[in-house]
Amino acid sequence: LFKSGLAAGETGDLAKSKKNLKRVIEEFPTSDEAKLAKNKLAEIR
Repeated sequence: LFKSGLAAGETGDLAKSKKNLKRVIEEFPTSDEAKLAKNKLAEIR
């Protein structure tokens, strides 16, 4: 999910990117990827 979120952002699909990054945070809140996803979401907002 995290990599999918990054890839969607790279192709300009910000809605899909945000959706996937939010899912990472919700489903795996204590993971390293969740921390990275939070940072990435802050960048694209």
